Amino acid sequence: MNNDEIKKLALLVANEVVKKLTEYEFEVFDPPEEDEEEILLAELSKLMTLLSSYLKKEQYDKCTEIQKKINQIENRLNNNE
Repeated sequence: MNNDEIKKLALLVANEVVKKLTEYEFEVFDPPEEDEEEILLAELSKLMTLLSSYLKKEQYDKCTEIQKKINQIENRLNNNE
């Protein structure tokens, strides 16, 4: 086998390896689908944490806005049941 043949073979092997790695990467790192309820619950959790923080800092105007958003999400969650 001469140098040109070795280079061609190496290129073919490298291309196959890259192709397999790319296929494998998408299988492993494909995030699971979230349904609407999971998304709403995550947002609700985030907002409740913010609300607690604003209450501790006595930022009541922000608390009012956050509480409105919390109520909206809770209503959507209750309507989905």
